[in-house]
Amino acid sequence: MWKLKIGEGGPWMMTKYNHLGRQHWEYDPNAGTPEERAQVEHVREEFKKNRFQQKQSADLLMRMHLRKENGCEPIPPPVKVKESEKITEEAVTTTLKRALSFFSSIQAHDGHWPSECAGGLFFLPPLVIVLYITGALNTVFGPEHRKELIRYIYNHQNEDGGWGKHIEGPSTMISSAESYIALRLLGEGPEDGEGRAVARGRKWILDHGGVLGIPSWGKLWLTVLGVYEWSGCNPLPPELWLLPRMFCIHPGKMIALARLIYLPMSFLYGKRFVGPITELVESLRQELYNEPYDEINWNKARYNVLKEDLYYPHPLVQDMLWGFLYHVAEPILTRWPFSMLREKALKVALEHVHYEDMVSNYLSIGSQEKILSMLVCWAEDPNSEAFKYHLARIPDFFWIAEDGAKCQAALLLSQISPTIVGEKMDPEQFYDAVNVLLSYQSTNGSISSWEPQRAYRWLEYLNPTEFLADTITERDYVECTSSVIQSLALFRKLYPKHRREEIDSFISKAIRYIDNEQNPDGSWYGRWGICYTYGTWSGVEAAVACGRNYNNSHVLRKACEFLLSKQLPDGGWGESHLSCQNEVFKNSQLLLWSISMKVPSYIICRNEKHSNITHFKNRKKKTKKIRDYSHCT
Repeated sequence: MWKLKIGEGGPWMMTKYNHLGRQHWEYDPNAGTPEERAQVEHVREEFKKNRFQQKQSADLLMRMHLRKENGCEPIPPPVKVKESEKITEEAVTTTLKRALSFFSSIQAHDGHWPSECAGGLFFLPPLVIVLYITGALNTVFGPEHRKELIRYIYNHQNEDGGWGKHIEGPSTMISSAESYIALRLLGEGPEDGEGRAVARGRKWILDHGGVLGIPSWGKLWLTVLGVYEWSGCNPLPPELWLLPRMFCIHPGKMIALARLIYLPMSFLYGKRFVGPITELVESLRQELYNEPYDEINWNKARYNVLKEDLYYPHPLVQDMLWGFLYHVAEPILTRWPFSMLREKALKVALEHVHYEDMVSNYLSIGSQEKILSMLVCWAEDPNSEAFKYHLARIPDFFWIAEDGAKCQAALLLSQISPTIVGEKMDPEQFYDAVNVLLSYQSTNGSISSWEPQRAYRWLEYLNPTEFLADTITERDYVECTSSVIQSLALFRKLYPKHRREEIDSFISKAIRYIDNEQNPDGSWYGRWGICYTYGTWSGVEAAVACGRNYNNSHVLRKACEFLLSKQLPDGGWGESHLSCQNEVFKNSQLLLWSISMKVPSYIICRNEKHSNITHFKNRKKKTKKIRDYSHCT
């Protein structure tokens, strides 16, 4: 039975904070009672049975584990209020107690709430590919690990046989090809799986032209495995790392996620790294193409991307650039004396990889960056300590739920009694944090995700990732700007003498940006969640933090009118992930409870409370909907 471990370390693991907040799963064959094991199998079967209607897991294994570990008292029974009845203070209090009881039951002993961060189906297969290449697959993953990985991939296979970019998406080549390959590397045969699931996956791939149509990101993963050729990839020259930093196309100008992916990719490309060609790799070369492998026109394949994956088509200027690099620059840079420049670039790239590994304790900034860096360390030296440090951190990227194994506020507390939350933080710590936040503001008043914008937006024309958009340059976000406004507004109340003028100026510029980003219909577009309800929540919270309310702010009135216009007949709200893709509000199609969904409904009620709305007659309906949701906990 799987057990969730909190705050524990292990061999070859580095930490600066005694592993505080670390969460990972371990398999214990002796854990659990027969009843508990039967319950686990039951929730797995229930998910499998309903997987095409309900594609998100509910983290039931985590809930079972933490409720048992915490030994909490039973959650009070729900209070049922009919439509015609008045909502009393007692009913609201009981509902709040139920919510608090639930959240205390799933809190880890170190204070945080463990959770998954998954959804993308192209995250997991690259890790399986890299572990297979390095020969560590069976060392890192025991039989139970492999069983859960296989379960997850099968559970999220679409009815047409393919796999989507994310768990709710239609089938795409990048996820279908990578998921199929992961299953084969994990030991599944070409005809295995319930209802010949592996064969159906292969049929979807071949019916859509074979893996030649995989986007550039997927082409790289297939290439290092040996199922594709470097000559079928657009160049990723490591020489860009040698450019002066003032150059606008220096990789250091990219958004952090992009440059930390380009960094190891450019090293692997410059080395033309390919893993061992095994019998299974040879078999995959035959299984995934509609033509003999040795007859493929790899130059032509560089531009071949399946239409289902083509979210961001290459502009003409980008194709011209790839053509120049492929036909002119690469032949020069791979021959002496220019090959000496390549060797220097590879050395610089490798130094950057090792630096990032060290400062992140071999976790990197995300799963894909970590996997690429791990492969670079193995390509440099299979027996290196760096590679061993990477292997030790793999459990940090896995989360176990009923659908299988997947690749995955101090200021307010200072106002609560120390007998509840412990001693207050030293003001100097807050000063340091505020000083950092003040340095992040862009010229237009906004805040970005990682750091101030360094590059021009036109660099997005060079985005080579056909299945994702806006991946090259840092950009401003309503959500990040709103969070900083709220933090600084609260800090200003508690510590009014620290850099007061600068904080006032910062908030004024930031709220002006928030106002300017509001859409004509009153909404804001949210980029870190789904999507317009989430973005509008952020916009409203920022306005309220600046002292505005419904009565004195035209911006807030427009926002509330937008939210109310999207309310569903049952009193709640829902929103589809397609809102993000199409940039037009769309109600949810995959519904969790009857019509509306919990999170958007909570967001709207919170917005109305903070905006001081008092005259809308349907508030009771919203409150009842939120209370009804607590029955599902």
